[in-house]
Amino acid sequence: MTTKKQRCFIETYLSTWNATRAAEIAGYKHPNVAGASLLRHPEVKAAIAERLKQISMTADEVIARLAQQARADVSVFLRSSGEPNWEMVQKYGYLIKRITKTRSGWQIELHDAQQALMIIAKAQGLLVDRVQQNQMQTQVTFYLPEKAPGLPSRDGEGEDGDGNG
Repeated sequence: MTTKKQRCFIETYLSTWNATRAAEIAGYKHPNVAGASLLRHPEVKAAIAERLKQISMTADEVIARLAQQARADVSVFLRSSGEPNWEMVQKYGYLIKRITKTRSGWQIELHDAQQALMIIAKAQGLLVDRVQQNQMQTQVTFYLPEKAPGLPSRDGEGEDGDGNG
């Protein structure tokens, strides 16, 4: 069972990632010593681990978010009038990198879809980094499998053979 001071330390630590600052805010007399000590305390350590487990994303959630970034369409966030669709912005704002009001209207920039696709491809094993070290230069080569699901083959036809993917 953690004390009220320890719970304050845990909450502050999880928002600042600074044990000394968290111990100071929690009211410990010697925060630089207490912070390090609290991180080793079994109950505090367990409470921090449990909170991280609650707030962290699973690998599947990460891939799902990246897939949403790769598929995102800026038109979903703009009304026909050119004004932002604030309901969609609020619901899917994590897909947006930047919203800017300009003289000519609103500009919405989404996160890089190509980067999201690269991360997904690497996670799925579709791209393999091979680094060869020569005396004076480093070479990075990306290999694509011969026939990856959903990708066109070298003759330009998709998986179903009709040229439409």
